[in-house]
Amino acid sequence: SSHSPESGIGLSHNSLPGSDTYDQPDGADDDNAEFYDAEPLPIIGTCRALYTFEGTSEGSMSMSEGEELNVIELDQGDGWTRVRRMRVFEEGFVPTTYIEMALYNNC
Repeated sequence: SSHSPESGIGLSHNSLPGSDTYDQPDGADDDNAEFYDAEPLPIIGTCRALYTFEGTSEGSMSMSEGEELNVIELDQGDGWTRVRRMRVFEEGFVPTTYIEMALYNNC
């Protein structure tokens, strides 16, 4: 029967205690948007790709020679710098020796 108790469980206000807090289109979604806006690492400088790099390993990012990127994390001694491409909001690591950096003064 299509009128089984399970078919209306999502519509019942008595189905789960507090479940209506997850159904609010405004409250929860706005909070998550604010959380994610604060999440990304701050931009600490810019860089220009000296060479083309094909980012094939997990966590790496491809870049084209001459491309301008934002620096968000300096090389920690492993030879990789974390960068961000703003037009598609893509982040990843590129070889430090493949870029020319200009860090902001407060870094």
